[in-house]
Order: sequence, then structure tokens, then C-alpha cells
Amino acid sequence: MPLQIHSVALSSQDRRKPSASTLHDASLGFLGIAHATVLPSLLESDLGSAASKLVLDTARGHIAKAIADLRTRGQDQDEATQEVLRTAANLARLELSAFSIRKRQSIECTLDLALVLDSVLYVCHLGDGATYLVRKGLVHKLTQDHISQVAHAANERPARTQSLGIDGSEAEVLAVTLGRSDRVLLTSPWLSMNLDELRLREATTDPTPDGLTARLLSIGRDRAPQADMAVGVMLPIGIQPSTSRPGTGRLETLARTPLFAYCTERELISLAGITRPAHFKQGETLFSQGELGKAMYLLVAGKVEVVRDGQSIAELGPGANFGEMALLDEPERSATITALEPAEALIITREAFFALLKRDPTLAVKVLWNMLLRLSSNLRSTSEKLAALERALK
Repeated sequence: MPLQIHSVALSSQDRRKPSASTLHDASLGFLGIAHATVLPSLLESDLGSAASKLVLDTARGHIAKAIADLRTRGQDQDEATQEVLRTAANLARLELSAFSIRKRQSIECTLDLALVLDSVLYVCHLGDGATYLVRKGLVHKLTQDHISQVAHAANERPARTQSLGIDGSEAEVLAVTLGRSDRVLLTSPWLSMNLDELRLREATTDPTPDGLTARLLSIGRDRAPQADMAVGVMLPIGIQPSTSRPGTGRLETLARTPLFAYCTERELISLAGITRPAHFKQGETLFSQGELGKAMYLLVAGKVEVVRDGQSIAELGPGANFGEMALLDEPERSATITALEPAEALIITREAFFALLKRDPTLAVKVLWNMLLRLSSNLRSTSEKLAALERALK
């Protein structure tokens, strides 16, 4: 898919390389931003520039080779691509560690990667940079800031809880289907920290990639003149969403699911990032009655049959969801689900679901409250049926 990409890194001082770096490759559909901090002094230097460039070069090199291999093998693109990004982040971490040892310096590095394949945007994030999606005049921040919640002084960067260089850090990876007029923005930490929603929305009205990056850097420079900054923008050209590949329409599927009825688009995007697409042949069993439930299913296409104790009790079509109680514990499945025709489903595992809720308390309240309401409704319906049965037996 053709893309317009523009990125630029800006140093706070003349004759010095910025500690924030950018790298883009329009033919690959790749854009990356990294910002390195030399610890414990927090002084930005040429060492930071070299480290951030090393991180981006490593990530881009792995992604280019891995995507070429995926296309050669015809592998399921969606899930495999997200794994490619995770591996790219891990390889970048190893290279940064080796670089730090050679230079005898402790170095942290943020990482934001964007990769567009067909009509799907894949994002990889670590640290306090940011990735934004601009859609229909609204700006959605796709990534969470990995920073300490302890109060900090104005214009002072808070401590990071995750980044390349911090043990135990794990990259946040998600996927979202792009629309025809969408824009994707990547910003380094100091820039994202100094962008309020109003100024960001005003800047995104600029129709050209280089004009947009210039406006954003101007805003950042006004607010933090002593900080190195970087920004990048991706503009899809004539995007044609695919209807044949897995992952397309995930947001639409999630939005139709009653369990997620009160979620914002940003929250739906987070949920989309933890779903796993699965395809089932006609007659194939999705799960069987009596087995332990470890995931819920959202039916995207096709029809399935619900069978309990050997009796068919229902047929479900696109938009249906089942097995959601498995997200709370590991209950025994109360029925067997079998595909009546070729079917596609999105799967959310209990493990991935709770990891997301721990990162986003607001989303947790919305989803768990909705599950409570559904449980209450089911219990009330069951009680009414039992009462009716008792009356009939008297």
C-alpha cells in the first residue's frame, strides 16, 4: 500500500546530534522513533544518538527480513506480524545492552514502531513516547505511557517504568485497521509530554507530512527548548481495506459485542490488540462441553451450533460472543460449539485479558461492570423460570 512518510529529529543545541532518532522506509511501510537517555546523569550526548540509531536499525532490519519470510511462506499475517514486532524489540534490547557494556554506560531507550501491511497498522511501544491515530478530525492516543505515577515537577520528565534497558520490560503490541483518511503520528517523549489535545488537533489539519511534523516540533520547541525531540507521520494513499485477511474489521466486531458496549475507540483498539484470529472448517469443534474454559470467542463470520447434552439448543451467527465467563475463572464449558460452515472468530484468552485490565483500570471497570450486569440479568431470568416451574408443579 502506498504511503507518504516524513520524520525528523531535532537537537536542542547546534552542532550536537539529537539523542532522539527517527527511521522510516516507505517501501516497507515502516516508521520508528527511539530516544536514548544516558544514566544516571540524564545528560543527552552523542552517545544517546548512537544508541537510538542502533536500536532503530536493529528493529528495522529484523522486520524487513521477517516480513519477507512471512510472505514467502504464506503464514497468517496478523498474529505473526505482531510476534515479529515483539522479537524486533527484544533484539533491539540485546543490541542496546551490548552497546552499553562496550561504552561502560547505563542507557535507557524508548521505542515506538509503526508498520503498515495492506490496510492494517501494527504498533510496538516501550517507554513514554507516543503513537497517535488521527481519524475524522479526532486524535486517539494508541499507546500508554510507561512512567511512574508519582507526582513530578512541571516540565520534568517522570521516571520510566518500562523501556529498553529496564529489566522485565515488555513491548506493548497492537493492531488496528486503517481507514482511507487516517493519519499515524509517532512522537518522542519530550514532544508527547508537551502536546495538549487542542494543539495536537490544530497541527493535524496541515495537509502535508512535512508541514505537520514542522508544526508539532514548533509546539514542542516553544514548551521545552532544552529537550531533544523527534516526530514522524504516515499518510496512507488510496487505502483499500482488505476483506479477505484476518484481523480486518476487529474494531467493528468488538464494538458490536455487548460486553464492550461502553468502551471508547481507544479502549476498543487496546482490546483488538489482544485478540487472536482463528479459522474453523465446517464440522470443526471450537470447544467441547465439560472442558475447562480459558478464552472467550467473538464470531466474525460463519455460523456455529450450540449443543448441550447431545441436544442442539441454538445457532449463532456473526456478531455473537460465547465463553465470556472463562475470562473470570476457568469454568467447565456448559455446551459444545461446532462450526456449521467455515467460520472465523476472534479469541481473547483469560491471561491476555487480565494483563490488559491491569494496565488500564478504567477499561477494567467498564468491562467487569458490564459482565456483572449480564450475570445479574441471567440469574434473574433463571430465578423467574424456576419460580414459574414451581408454580406449574403445585
